[in-house]
Amino acid sequence: MDPIETLEHAGAADGSPCIVAVDGETVVGFAIWSLDTVSENGEGRARLETLHLRADLRGSGIGRRLFDRAAADAAEAGAAEIRWGTPGQPSGRVLSVRLERTGSD
Repeated sequence: MDPIETLEHAGAADGSPCIVAVDGETVVGFAIWSLDTVSENGEGRARLETLHLRADLRGSGIGRRLFDRAAADAAEAGAAEIRWGTPGQPSGRVLSVRLERTGSD
């Protein structure tokens, strides 16, 4: 059974988009992302600022759902890719995912 009832949109304190995983009345995870105006090749690029999940839900697929929702929202906002760096890792360790847009552009 999926413990998450909804993935809701909310705004972070700085106005960045935030996706929140909710179980009943309890927030169990969230992802905050931002849209860079232009990447090196002239395309929009998003950056996943943070993804946090309650420790006992790690490995449940909820973190992946948060990431996928952030990526879909970023693509809808015009991003061609989303990047996520891991704190404490060398700068070369960045997850970069090309986004496919759906619908008409």
